[in-house]
Amino acid sequence: MHSWNELWRNVIARTVPTVRDLSAVFKSEYDDTAFTLRGTAESLSHVDQAGRRLIDSCDGPEVGSGATGSRLRVIAARPHHELNTLLSKYAYSDDDGWTGGDSTYVRRLPDGRHVMMFSDTFLGRVAADGTRVRETPFVSNSFVVIERSGEMRTVLGRTPGGQLRAVLPPEGDQFHWLGGSHVTRRNTLDVMFLRFTGDSRVTDTGGDFDAERLRTALIPGGQGELEHRANLLARFDARDLRLLDVTPMPSDTGVHWASWVEHDPRTDHSYVYGVTDAGADKYMHIARVPGDDLRQQWEFFDGQGGWSPREADSAPLMSGVANEYSVARLDDKRFLLVTQDTTSPYSPDIVGYLSDSPTGPFTSPTLLYRTTESGPLGFFGDGDVVVYNAHEQPDLRRGNELTITYNLNSSVQGVLDDSAKYRPNAVNVKFELD
Repeated sequence: MHSWNELWRNVIARTVPTVRDLSAVFKSEYDDTAFTLRGTAESLSHVDQAGRRLIDSCDGPEVGSGATGSRLRVIAARPHHELNTLLSKYAYSDDDGWTGGDSTYVRRLPDGRHVMMFSDTFLGRVAADGTRVRETPFVSNSFVVIERSGEMRTVLGRTPGGQLRAVLPPEGDQFHWLGGSHVTRRNTLDVMFLRFTGDSRVTDTGGDFDAERLRTALIPGGQGELEHRANLLARFDARDLRLLDVTPMPSDTGVHWASWVEHDPRTDHSYVYGVTDAGADKYMHIARVPGDDLRQQWEFFDGQGGWSPREADSAPLMSGVANEYSVARLDDKRFLLVTQDTTSPYSPDIVGYLSDSPTGPFTSPTLLYRTTESGPLGFFGDGDVVVYNAHEQPDLRRGNELTITYNLNSSVQGVLDDSAKYRPNAVNVKFELD
């Protein structure tokens, strides 16, 4: 099996076919302009042989049926080579921007561009052999804009003195991880953030990489020495991604209200999905507001079909979800929940659930894809590699084909020795409903 370093030496040497355009990744609802890729990004066609796992060969949760009376059946599931190549090639570019991150949310902007949003982010440059230097900059959140031409650029914030920082900069010993978002009628990109406090070793300085910070990153198994302090809404101008304002959101019960945000035009409500995280046990919570302005009064789902203005009445609805997951309308009748399966520790499985309501109840899970990177028997042969926080990117959905991303992480030395161990991957899942 080729190592990632060998694979990327091949990419740099241009020994594999080029990606002809971005139409396999993005779509436009505004005109027929094709998305052409500038430069020499290439597709790792031989990864398909080393890493592909068709769903038919996997043992896992059975196809479920439940409240909707429908059954979700996977036709094919495989790595999304165009999107993976786009991200990997950008990581090897020389603009000193993004080289890897987690959380991984994608939204289409009103002008047809796309913005990818990440929490903990490596900046700088990746060497030709795939390594990062120990002095690489590391910030707690970032944006990557994908222009309609295919060009990419990293967006960061700045201090009053002009020093680069995260898009939502830290305040003292408190830093921010981002979560779900949506684009509003007011031409803003509204993003939920989680504020955490850590000791001096995990404070986002915007400077050199701090190995201890990564060690305590939010991955399955715990939060290190971090303490969740607040949920925030940050609004950005959708034209230039300038930060407009930050508004405190409900934060009294310990729910992380940032797993997902979805505006449903049929009901004209925006749903905010959260999670209570007790380590191995995680539970879904749901809130909503009328319209698409999350600064309106929140209502919290009580699990019995009712809504309450009191956050304390928010009910834990189902276990097995990750800290980040997605719930999006699938068609006129159904909603699709996509999550990493957390019913067993460090599970490689990405599962989907159906419901006829954004609040559930959801069906029993369907295995959508089994990731291949984690553990000593995984693609990297590294027992420290984990995959986590998978969810769909509905703005990249094309008919009955889903684009799902998931995050990778490893030991501190692991992500320095091989940059691919801290960079998200995407899969394409084709499905049908029975």
